[in-house]
Amino acid sequence: MKKVWLAQLTRIKNNAIFLPYSVGTIAAYAWQFPEIKQNYSLQDFILFMDSIDEICAKIGNDAYLVAFSSYMWNVDYNLSIAKKIKEQNPNTIIVFGGPDIPENTSFLEKYAFIDILILGEGEEPFYGILAALLKGNDLSAVNSIAYRDGGKVLLNPLVTPLHIEDYPSPYTGGYFDHIIHDPKHKGMQFDVIMETNRGCPYKCLYCSWGTKDAPVRKFSMDRILGEIHWMKENKIVYCFFADGNFGLFDRDEKIADYIIAQKRECGYPQISEIIAAKQKNDVVFRINKKMNDIGLNKGVSLTCQTLTPQVLKNIHRQNMSAESFAQQVQLYRDAGMFTYTEMILGLPGETYESFCKSILNVYETGQHLLVVYLCYLLPCAPMAQPEIIRKYDIKTVRADLSLIHTDVGEENTNPSYCEVVVHTNTMSTNDWLNMNVVAVCAQAVHGFGLYKYFAVYARRALNISFHDFYMDFIHYLRFENDYTAKIIRDVTASFATFLKGESSICYYDQRFGEMYLDINEAVFACFAAESDEFYKQTAAFISKYISDEELLADLTRYQVSKIDFPFVKAHDESFEYDWEEYFADIYNNTPKTPLKNSSAVHFETEYFDSLVDYTRDVIWFGKRKGRFFVKSEKITE
Repeated sequence: MKKVWLAQLTRIKNNAIFLPYSVGTIAAYAWQFPEIKQNYSLQDFILFMDSIDEICAKIGNDAYLVAFSSYMWNVDYNLSIAKKIKEQNPNTIIVFGGPDIPENTSFLEKYAFIDILILGEGEEPFYGILAALLKGNDLSAVNSIAYRDGGKVLLNPLVTPLHIEDYPSPYTGGYFDHIIHDPKHKGMQFDVIMETNRGCPYKCLYCSWGTKDAPVRKFSMDRILGEIHWMKENKIVYCFFADGNFGLFDRDEKIADYIIAQKRECGYPQISEIIAAKQKNDVVFRINKKMNDIGLNKGVSLTCQTLTPQVLKNIHRQNMSAESFAQQVQLYRDAGMFTYTEMILGLPGETYESFCKSILNVYETGQHLLVVYLCYLLPCAPMAQPEIIRKYDIKTVRADLSLIHTDVGEENTNPSYCEVVVHTNTMSTNDWLNMNVVAVCAQAVHGFGLYKYFAVYARRALNISFHDFYMDFIHYLRFENDYTAKIIRDVTASFATFLKGESSICYYDQRFGEMYLDINEAVFACFAAESDEFYKQTAAFISKYISDEELLADLTRYQVSKIDFPFVKAHDESFEYDWEEYFADIYNNTPKTPLKNSSAVHFETEYFDSLVDYTRDVIWFGKRKGRFFVKSEKITE
């Protein structure tokens, strides 16, 4: 029997790890055929990021073939392992596939120890490789691969399968059962990636999802429902739906109903996350509402990437207007659902000014939590094509992005890299740095709520735009206040070092645990840990806008009470103004003048007596559900 090893190396975060779905799918497909079962022995999946020596020792010197699934978080480590395996046994066949493998022969030309590349979807090509090798045939008849033939490097036609409905599932096929039930893994959380379909009808410039000229293809309902049942039986905590547009098909609501029924029956899966369809607002809303009502989702993402019209045109994302976006925000708010918006920093055509307006004008739509991502240059995305790079004068930094939410001490272990866009023909590297500082501050002081109620009052009562308010406040934080300026200088220095390719963009402070934080999380954590000092130090700023001292003092107590800071117990507060009703009216899109009407409010905090627990539960896990906001209610006699 020829020994075959499949590797999908993944980091453990908070004692949780994803099961190796990608290599599981190619195994399930190939080993359904008798000739593969009879001649190839599938070895244990290589899942954990152990040391290179440990992994190579496990594989040994008698492997016939080792295949690696590669993405930005593991491709460099995969290369190091593959090189050593080839040194151990030059006859071992090395196969690479996955989203980080360019769909050409460049990987073979660059890395002499790789024998075969699978380009695109892997099930049928991987089976074709094993079948051809078994018969002693060459690989010329196997579609969607590049390979070595003597001294030549050859590229076969790239073909996207049109029929996937009969592909077997690695979950219901039992390929992961031994991992979950291994006594060595007791107490570990195994998360699941699930597909109900493949493909995307859109061709966003920065994304490799919709690059294939093929329709979106569906897996069978029997497979999907069987996988959901398997998740229930195996008590899976977290399921991520890897569909590019969940809700695109009528059956998606039935799928959501089934997973909801399983959770209602036994509590599993506990959390499911979807990437919603862009043009099926009514269906997506119903799905999200049902999932929210039973506590299945982690918050609802209303994605726009940018509000700059020319940039939307450049990236082929002209599928949602600002007006439509605002309507969606209001729809979810009326239903009592917490939403957040994902945006990308560094897209072609964006300038410093347009980016600041874009992210801060999102607040004008009623959306108050942003998640701002850096723009990655993914190898198979249209943006990585030479003509697009030349057109927009794209320059990148190769940097380690693997540390966020990992334990301190792992910084020199299994680093993973990706290319981050830091320059275009409309954005200098200095612009990129300053855009990041604005994004971090906006997320920390408004998204996490520190100044949200001040800003909303200034917008509604004083007609000061969110953009003008926060650009002024961020300047104050950076340059006019010694207390906050030190923290922002550290942030700026981190981005400056990153631009040199010398560090990851993350932050470590022992107060918040032995874990690296995203920088916007860290800035909020620093201010939240010393909230009294933060509001004392920034009082001079807000007094520039609100001159009524009595009103400002009253509003300040409300603002402070609405954030769930550590070491604060549930409490009641009395106010001269009815702030609870005032802000409720704004959120219901019926703004009124704040009434000087004495009121009492109960603030139900979730008490934390540890900064470490607070950082993990509220800032990291709770960010997308707004856990840093306190539930409040007027006290009536």
